Amino acid sequence: MRHWKRLLPLVLLLALLLSGCAAVGADELYSLPKRSDAYLELQQEIESVMRGASYAAPVSGVNQRSIQNADLDGDGLDEVLVFARTEGAERPLKVFILRQDGDVYRLLDTIENDGAAFDSVDYVQIDGRAGLELVLSCRLADKVQQSMRVYTVRSGKAAELLQSGCTAYTVTDLNGDGLSDVITLTSGGSRSNGIAQYFRWREDELLRSGEANLSVSAESVKRIITGLVAESVPGVFVASTYDDSNIVTDVFVAPSDGTFRNVSQMDENDLSTSTVRSYYVYSTDIDGDGVIELPETRPLVVLAGDPSSRGQSCILWYNLRPDGTHVENCTTYHNYAEGWYLRLPDEWRSSLSVTTREDEVYGSCTCFVLSDYISRHELLRVYMLEGKTATDALDAGSLILLERRGNTYYCAAPGAELTLDSATLQESFGFILTDTTP
Repeated sequence: MRHWKRLLPLVLLLALLLSGCAAVGADELYSLPKRSDAYLELQQEIESVMRGASYAAPVSGVNQRSIQNADLDGDGLDEVLVFARTEGAERPLKVFILRQDGDVYRLLDTIENDGAAFDSVDYVQIDGRAGLELVLSCRLADKVQQSMRVYTVRSGKAAELLQSGCTAYTVTDLNGDGLSDVITLTSGGSRSNGIAQYFRWREDELLRSGEANLSVSAESVKRIITGLVAESVPGVFVASTYDDSNIVTDVFVAPSDGTFRNVSQMDENDLSTSTVRSYYVYSTDIDGDGVIELPETRPLVVLAGDPSSRGQSCILWYNLRPDGTHVENCTTYHNYAEGWYLRLPDEWRSSLSVTTREDEVYGSCTCFVLSDYISRHELLRVYMLEGKTATDALDAGSLILLERRGNTYYCAAPGAELTLDSATLQESFGFILTDTTP
């Protein structure tokens, strides 16, 4: 077993103490295990490299500790990375990389960068050699542009593989070769549209291997996710602000032929807006099959004399294939106010209305109605109830439990003409995932 696994709890404790988030009483101190020699060596080495510096944890991404660990050189032991800032220095942002040798820690190398703060850090396999590469982005003074760099540790030193200015980036294996690629989003210079640049490992270097246009400026990017566009075809989904009330998604692929392209713009001279839709409706794997779906809002039928049915929409989810074709998947209704959605049968789509109703027993509800020129058929009511009101109704069999979160119960009252059984209703119900991270 690696030495580091025995030391990891101690390092995490050290990080917690340094963050000022731990308050330990005198009695508890006596119960702490005796600190090992390796722990004390690590603590002393961190104190040594931190003289004149302050901790500066990355402000976004999944790795946001001031002290982190990763095996950068591939020797089976994790290096310790300390993120710091030295005020007044020409290059104030520092990453101190400490290597363990038995019970002793020594400074392996120091990475220095310009910028106002560390934005994010990722540890990925890029060059195919043992050990992980370090992808580091730093926020510049204007808080929009970033400086992104990729480092690998070779012969005991951190070597820079790539440097790029960008507004955002992501790392993923886009061509299926088992190695992570880098995709950066940059401004288009004199053009109003941004550019996505694709870097992959080839010829023993991390080289630019293609670029494609964004539909809007790179500064408009709101969210980036990675996932499958189709079976065995990875993609990058970039959602950007299109106007005051809509967003547009660009979908980038680089299949095994290595051709990097935006499949939502098959003609680069004709920037398509086919993926424009309502704000805050993001691409996601709505059906759990591993392939990302894109949303398209469709208006629902307005009921005469019922103002609450106005402005209601369903969402048609579709897959955007690598050749640019759309394949319809499913339809949902999203209740953003209450945070849930319901997958709808296809036969409801053309004649469905959604309205808000009040009843004397359970109060406000969301009501699904099918209507034609002659009659209306109430199919289903969905309630969001609290505590005893919900449990009493469920015990009495008056409502069906769809889902529960804490003391909040999401329940359904089926109409006489609903053909869906309880199990299907429960499977069709889900919670809206909120993700505002670019």
